[in-house]
Amino acid sequence: MANTLPFQVLEQLTKIRQDLAITELLTPSNLDEVRRDFLAKPTQNPVFKYEEVPTQKLTEQLRIVTSLDIPEISNLETWLVSRKHFEVRTYLELLLYRGQSEFGHISEQLFNCHFSPIMLEHAKQDAQLPVSDTESETYQPMELIQKIQEYLLRYNINDWQIAVSTSSDFYIRVKSTNKTVWIGNHPQFVFSSLDTTLAHEIDGHVLRAVNAAQQSAMLLTKALPLYIKTEEGLASFLGDYCADNGSQARKHHAIKYLAGHLAREASFIDVFEYMVAAGLSPDLAFQRTFRLKRGYSDSSQPGCFAKEAMYYEGLQEVKQFLDTGGDAQLLYVGKVGLADLPWIRTSQKNIIPTRLTNYLKTR
Repeated sequence: MANTLPFQVLEQLTKIRQDLAITELLTPSNLDEVRRDFLAKPTQNPVFKYEEVPTQKLTEQLRIVTSLDIPEISNLETWLVSRKHFEVRTYLELLLYRGQSEFGHISEQLFNCHFSPIMLEHAKQDAQLPVSDTESETYQPMELIQKIQEYLLRYNINDWQIAVSTSSDFYIRVKSTNKTVWIGNHPQFVFSSLDTTLAHEIDGHVLRAVNAAQQSAMLLTKALPLYIKTEEGLASFLGDYCADNGSQARKHHAIKYLAGHLAREASFIDVFEYMVAAGLSPDLAFQRTFRLKRGYSDSSQPGCFAKEAMYYEGLQEVKQFLDTGGDAQLLYVGKVGLADLPWIRTSQKNIIPTRLTNYLKTR
């Protein structure tokens, strides 16, 4: 087999992956309208309208992907080809089965979310953490921008921009491809702890992106296939275990995980009511319930879009890795997953957040 074959296959898979309109196909056109109507009268399961799935095109792409000759795994490059092949094939299947009974199961495969009895029991314990009596923190948009800028400068990061989005569906979102920290379109921002958010977004997402850009191995400068569970798991771990008032973030991650498990067999209203009873505001409960029911037009159907639920599993897996002597330098080599680490070799010194260094000193 020619030496260039793994690279050629990876390139072909990457092009197909980039061509998939995943966000567009999994975002309802009537989300804002449904949110308004449901919160005014939360008595009926919402019906979401999605863009039509281009079945013929996706089926042909799936045929091409399935027919590819995948090389035997022998090094990082061939490992990534195998992972990319699984990722692209599973995304294609996910979109083709959107809203059908198989959709939830496929999403659990894609995001490696297991809902194991041990993890569910752990989540039940964390969901019972006491509610914090710490006063919330409120920031105006310019105050928040200044706080983020000051935090970035702690790591001498001065080439990232902070921009205000037109969307109000989030507070802070990192887009590493264009070195941007986006803040949502809100008149003010209320945090139970801004430190928790900075730990998640900057110490988690931004620092791994900055480190990736500095790698000499080109394969490590981009996000690796299926990295997302570790990416969000690490960011969530930093916010939940290494930040001020982190127990509240952990409590919410646990509640969301348990709600995801419930969603596999329950309707939108059932999941929404569970979250409200667990202490979430109706607005936040709607947002998180929708994300767990993403992809289902008829939200009375049982099924869970596992991406929203995987955070809790991811953070516990990262904690286990670090608590048992895992190498934080490898974890911060870039946008990599825990499963990738045995294939990675690097002598480069990566930026590690101070809060993680302090945590490791206590292990």
